[in-house]
Amino acid sequence: MDDATIYHSEPAWQLRNEAEARFHPLTLIHLLGVVRTMRFLLLTLPVVAVLATGCRRDGVAQEACSAKMKNIDGAIVTWAMDHHKSVNDVVNWEDLVGSDKYLRELPSCPHGGVYSITTVGAGPTCSIPKDTAYFRGQ
Repeated sequence: MDDATIYHSEPAWQLRNEAEARFHPLTLIHLLGVVRTMRFLLLTLPVVAVLATGCRRDGVAQEACSAKMKNIDGAIVTWAMDHHKSVNDVVNWEDLVGSDKYLRELPSCPHGGVYSITTVGAGPTCSIPKDTAYFRGQ
């Protein structure tokens, strides 16, 4: 029997010589897999980054809104003490806002909401419910 007619029991990949065994060229299927993976990463990573930034930005705006409501609350308490007011007395923006008053200008919500005040004891509220809830620790 000559070598051409000998059937080997080993798989064909084991019959390669050492030089061929060290070099495994990528097939078209491998390349397509790499391209798909790269395309997936390039398309999804920016989306994840934008979503993460949006969440962080929302949290920062909520913190800013809460800080402004704390300033309003402090102005109300100071006004009430200066004018000998009680918890149920009504407070208006005219009492608090002005160049010589407790707030220089009417605060604006970073989310676009509107702040409202009623009585000394009630504290300020924002027209964005989640901001008011965050301010009150709910």
